[in-house]
Amino acid sequence: MYPDSFEGFSIPSAQDWNSPKRITFKPKPLQDYDIDVKIVACGVCGSDLHTANGGWGNKNWPIVPGHGHVAQTGSKVTSVKVGQRVGVGAQIASCRDCDACKTENETYCPQWMAPMLCAGLTAYSPLVRNGVGPGRTVGVIGIGGIGHFGLLFAKALGARTVAISRSRAKEVDARKLGADDFLATVEPGWNKEYTRKFDFILSTTSSTDRFDLGDYLSLLKVHGKFIAVGLPEGAG
Repeated sequence: MYPDSFEGFSIPSAQDWNSPKRITFKPKPLQDYDIDVKIVACGVCGSDLHTANGGWGNKNWPIVPGHGHVAQTGSKVTSVKVGQRVGVGAQIASCRDCDACKTENETYCPQWMAPMLCAGLTAYSPLVRNGVGPGRTVGVIGIGGIGHFGLLFAKALGARTVAISRSRAKEVDARKLGADDFLATVEPGWNKEYTRKFDFILSTTSSTDRFDLGDYLSLLKVHGKFIAVGLPEGAG
């Protein structure tokens, strides 16, 4: 039975993002293309924090940010079934009518373009779409939530994989995840050994502090590709 109301901990404003309040709110009616998901596990990721503290711009407050089994579907839903395990990204919506939506690429809908489902697909998509595989050398900048998936996927795809982080604090973990080598950017001349050696670089960091783009671009071969998936806060 679809409930008449929900309870949740909401963020009242960007200023009070770390003081959530318990509220009751009414759900939208279950329509033909809607899916009702029963949450069985939930975590707070970086995207949730950027949303909650207003780092990506003000929202329609209050908000309830947050990841189940399908409990109910609308009459025209064909992609999932009741009881199926699913995940939901932080930002969702699509027009359902453009070429991207009709080919199950709703995340590229020009009307409601939004990030893909969490860290895994955020790392996997650019690697696969840019031909990462055997014979390629790949650098992954930032060994956090997205970066560790980047290492796992790049290695699984058969590439020589190099982790790039500010210090060597994460080197042991990075090598366990599949990194063939590790670069620490605080070390003098850190980029010299790999100048013009990378076919592809995936930047997952959202920090702009001491981030010299020129140093990273110097690592790329001619026609090499640099893809940034980290989204910094603020303007610019």
